[in-house]
Amino acid sequence: AVSMSYGVLGISEGDTFYVQIKARDFNDDYVQSYSGYDGYDGEYSQYRGLWITDTGVFDITIPVPAPTKADILKNSGIPGKGLENAPGLQKPFNPKSQADEHAGMK
Repeated sequence: AVSMSYGVLGISEGDTFYVQIKARDFNDDYVQSYSGYDGYDGEYSQYRGLWITDTGVFDITIPVPAPTKADILKNSGIPGKGLENAPGLQKPFNPKSQADEHAGMK
């Protein structure tokens, strides 16, 4: 069994973070090698039940979709079925705009 865990807040596209891999070998008579990730190679334990923990760097790209104008309005609490289909509201929201702070206010 191999488990992966990570703790990252505010992941952005192109970020690099550390991943810890913890592997447990249930077989007494072999050593299982693994590699293929940039900068990460290692071996499972050849001893039954021994936990081996190692760290390496994985470059993972997570695309972060840009919010649409409809998303901004919905997140501001504005109700309406038309938000999903209105053509002008399906365009990406300008992140430099402060309109999201004023959405829904009169």
